[in-house]
Amino acid sequence: MVKKVISKYTHRLDIHTFQVIRTSSASLLVKIFGAASAIALSIILGRNLGVDKYGTYELAIRISAITLIFSLVGMPNVILKEVAIGFSRSKWQYIKDHLFTAGLIASISSIILSVSLILLAPFLSQKIFQSDELINPFRIILSALLFQSLTRILAAGINGLGKIWQSNLINETLGVLLFLSGIFIILVTKQEFDLDIIARLFLLSRIIVTISGFIYWHKIFSYQTEKGKFQYTIIKPSLLLFLASSSSIIVSNANAVILGAFSNTVDVGLFSTATKIVFLTVFFLQITNSAVSPKIASLYANNDIASLKKMLFNVTRLLWVIGILCLFGLIAFGKWILNLWGEDFQEAYRILVILSIGQFVNISTGAVGVLLIMSGNEKSISRISLSFMIINVLLNLVFIYFWGILGAAIATALSIIGENLTRLIVAYNKTGILTIKRN
Repeated sequence: MVKKVISKYTHRLDIHTFQVIRTSSASLLVKIFGAASAIALSIILGRNLGVDKYGTYELAIRISAITLIFSLVGMPNVILKEVAIGFSRSKWQYIKDHLFTAGLIASISSIILSVSLILLAPFLSQKIFQSDELINPFRIILSALLFQSLTRILAAGINGLGKIWQSNLINETLGVLLFLSGIFIILVTKQEFDLDIIARLFLLSRIIVTISGFIYWHKIFSYQTEKGKFQYTIIKPSLLLFLASSSSIIVSNANAVILGAFSNTVDVGLFSTATKIVFLTVFFLQITNSAVSPKIASLYANNDIASLKKMLFNVTRLLWVIGILCLFGLIAFGKWILNLWGEDFQEAYRILVILSIGQFVNISTGAVGVLLIMSGNEKSISRISLSFMIINVLLNLVFIYFWGILGAAIATALSIIGENLTRLIVAYNKTGILTIKRN
């Protein structure tokens, strides 16, 4: 049945769509393996730590994720775009200069932010989140910020060189696998399972991933070039894209942080678990975005709009089918899935359903955000992202205050739906391309 449905939507595809699907297939395998590992990791942590301590761990991770976005200031998207263009035109020095600039900026900003928050950890933990247990894991996880920043820059460059699944492996999957391996060692050796040890494993896995990223980059980028030079031209588009790239991360993490401040770590644990499950839907869109990003940049730069329209429409149709299957699957089997974490986690079922609806709209609009970025409309997507980032935070503050964890789910879903529909309209007005309809 599924094969028939997929076949209906994939016949007569253009060469660019076939290339995207082929590339996405390898990325899909990497993503599925990474997502399965992440879910396994989450289940193990939830069962061994309990809802409360698991919520404390997730709170530290969420704060760190928001901080990471500020340390990157939008550079990964710029690097992906510029490396893809430079690679298509064999401009090797151009690629090296941009990667050097992004790495330098990310290193400085991540060090400043991590040191500042590490010093503020006691105040934030005790006064804002009322949790003494948060202090040490928070500090340890923040120590990984520099390595996470450099990994994101390297992964963007690797993606720009057309190594899509390798980029996904370094950016997300490898770290989870290393982390999970460390957890298994703890379980097998029957060592004490506490938050500090978990945080140290997180830090160690990120260090190893960054080293691996550098080794792989030097392996695939062996062109003879001069020493990297600082490119001031990267700053303006990076700052513009900072708003675009920060919005999705803040939307997906601010709710948990606000829950931690207004409610308790139990709600953070429940909400985080529902979010991780819904991510299984979203990662199909992320795979597609990784695959189509260099294609969009190249086709748009070469003014091949007809091929670009056809590719985006065909890809969006496939995503819509996947979105429908995932939505109804989570509604039907959501409680059973949540029970894998433990019986207490079934309380998150309503949260899971609400978030699933919001993410269905997200995946159904296709690669509309990437289209705006790669077509040079950074200002437009930055304004949209900033507006809905503010809306999301305000809605979470109000809804969580009145309805707690249920309010967080509703606020998040409304923000995601509103932002994606707005991007769809603006992208059509700016580029003449409507991803959900054949042009």
